[in-house]
Amino acid sequence: MKLQTSYSSTVFFLPVAASAIQPFSCNTTQVIHRDVTIIGGGASGTYAAIQLHDLGKSVALIDRKPILGGHTNTYVDPTTNQTIDYGVHQWNDLDVVTEFFERLNVPYTKAFVPSPGDIINFDFKRGKLFNQSIVEASVDAYSDVVAKYDYLQYGTELPNPVPQDIYRPFGNIVKKYGLEGFVNNLWTGQGDILTMPALYIFKDVGTPVVESMRTNFIYTANHNNYEIFAKALEVLDQDNVFLSTTVSHMQRDAESVSICVESPTGRKLIRSKKLLNTIPPILDHLHGYDLSEEEKSVFRQFRAVGYYVSLVRIPGLPASSFMYKNIASDTIYGQPRLPALYRITRTEAPELYIVEYGSLTPLTDQAVQDGILRSIDILRQQVGGRLDLETKIVAYDSHTPYHVHVASEAIRDGFYKSLYALQGRRNTFYSGAAFHAHDSALLWRFTKGIVEGLIKELE
Repeated sequence: MKLQTSYSSTVFFLPVAASAIQPFSCNTTQVIHRDVTIIGGGASGTYAAIQLHDLGKSVALIDRKPILGGHTNTYVDPTTNQTIDYGVHQWNDLDVVTEFFERLNVPYTKAFVPSPGDIINFDFKRGKLFNQSIVEASVDAYSDVVAKYDYLQYGTELPNPVPQDIYRPFGNIVKKYGLEGFVNNLWTGQGDILTMPALYIFKDVGTPVVESMRTNFIYTANHNNYEIFAKALEVLDQDNVFLSTTVSHMQRDAESVSICVESPTGRKLIRSKKLLNTIPPILDHLHGYDLSEEEKSVFRQFRAVGYYVSLVRIPGLPASSFMYKNIASDTIYGQPRLPALYRITRTEAPELYIVEYGSLTPLTDQAVQDGILRSIDILRQQVGGRLDLETKIVAYDSHTPYHVHVASEAIRDGFYKSLYALQGRRNTFYSGAAFHAHDSALLWRFTKGIVEGLIKELE
């Protein structure tokens, strides 16, 4: 398959609509031609790029970060050379996962991993152990509820009318089905789940997750989840992957897609037959996109929460404690008021802990890191440890915007019908968490279907 790269002076294209004031232009001598341009090099975008490559289609994969991987974060401890995954760390046991790993020659294991130590409930706001007993709800009770809506594990094409259980606040579902004791297993990263429409909880913790909780999850054998994306980069070749690259502006018409990008090696024009967008379609993140009024009307309804992951060196915490969960003593079901630390989880490396933090709206990285360190100081004052030694954040990443969602009323009134109607329009297809779920396994399965539809239009 021959990839075309041509060179010219400033490139102009006539506007499609007569109402357009200026023709599209991109002041560059680097013009790249591909079958499909993919924006977003996380789970969905990278998976799609490999699928298209294997089907004989040329791709340009664009990501603003210097590496592929999205919410995958892997740290190499310089003292032990251990790799630690502090972002995405496990997958549901689905065929699409093992098939993808085998395609990339990434070794994997299937395992049920019990907690290798005590799980401590701690009220980080009040600085005290949460000693009240928590009556656990049966996994089966929750499973029975989500099983009613198993179709949510394949996409967000909802029946009409939309069932009330799907768009009502999850707090109402908890009371209706007696799931009070299951709530504290669910809230990490999802914001205020009691006011969140139940749709999103059913998706993120649906039948595949419940089944994996009972049996096993899939893990990379080398405990290095970035290996997936390193192998993908080898397959795709550097000439087809554009990292640290942002969209300046674009034009989508009936025949093709033209995207002007800024990259470390200068401005480039990428022309393709189709566009696959996998980044969160929130208006603030779509600068440079030639959005129609219909697209703006749909995308402006999205909201998101803040979710942040870090790896922190905490000297002297008791070796018997595997996890510290933030359980508030003054809220219903113990859900902490955000912004707050969600939990601290011990890793295999000495004194290194994964720390997760959340907020209802995006925060600055400095505000999050200050909040993490304050919370850890409160914990250390109560449970002991080497208070004379410094707590240090050794790795950090923001997964914001996270848990992209819309209001209950929008779901009820057919928002997802309008969203899915955008698939294929203006030579543009969509995948990613906003169109399905924050779950790599489910996204790979969903994206596989999107690629199949895209291929049909290319042929």
